[in-house]
Amino acid sequence: MKNLFKILLVISGTILMGVFFYFVYIGLLIPYFPFLYSLNVSKDGNIYYYYSKQSELEYMKKFNPKSYISETENFHNLTFSNPIRLVILPKKKYKKFKGTGLLSTRLDGLILISKEVKKEINYPLGIFLHHEYSHLILLQRLGKLRFTLIPRWVLEGIAINSSNHYGINGYPTKSEAIKILNQKKILTSFDNFLNIQEQSVSTIKFKYTIYGILMEKILKEVPMEKLFAFLETLEDNQLFSTEASKEKVENEINKNFLKQMEKEFKISLSKTFGELLGK
Repeated sequence: MKNLFKILLVISGTILMGVFFYFVYIGLLIPYFPFLYSLNVSKDGNIYYYYSKQSELEYMKKFNPKSYISETENFHNLTFSNPIRLVILPKKKYKKFKGTGLLSTRLDGLILISKEVKKEINYPLGIFLHHEYSHLILLQRLGKLRFTLIPRWVLEGIAINSSNHYGINGYPTKSEAIKILNQKKILTSFDNFLNIQEQSVSTIKFKYTIYGILMEKILKEVPMEKLFAFLETLEDNQLFSTEASKEKVENEINKNFLKQMEKEFKISLSKTFGELLGK
């Protein structure tokens, strides 16, 4: 009996430790994320900076990250409910913690910045931080699950508009993006466009610009506060109860979103996209 108790105790302890380290690794125990304790930290208003060298802190502050807080809140008609945490990391650690591109917002609320940005000449870090703030403010207010139910084109389209992220750092202007869109004769529908393979940085930047244009059109018909209220009602419809591929899940998320949005606001994305093609 004693041996059985010990075995059960060891098993229970192992499971608890496994769960603990899993949540620590993906960062859900912020601000208790262990890696952050190995970095220096500096607080400036509602922003916490995490860095290794003083020069990294100076680099981030040079772009005045605080200046974009009120702009982001005004655009979204929301307020940040938690502090903003900016973490600058070496390239390898940035990728280890699931960073994409040179900046990314994680589901735990950290905004990661790759040190590679310092190598980019005239890199507009401020604009990209402004862009990430859009993701963060929605994440803070909607929560992790509901945030993951928003299609990427919606999240990126809102962020592109919020930060006026057009014609910067290789992103085409609105007119340039529409011209490229009309040159690609195969893009006859919104579905065709979403399924373009993102094999190059230029293709991603082109798609993001079109996302921005589409969301700009939608926001002219649907005020941000109404759109946000709609986002709060999104349902997962058991999307994550199956072992579906990431692509299939994203397609289902988009299909459900469009269906719910059309029902709520009587907006047809096919028609809106067709207008860009001059249809």
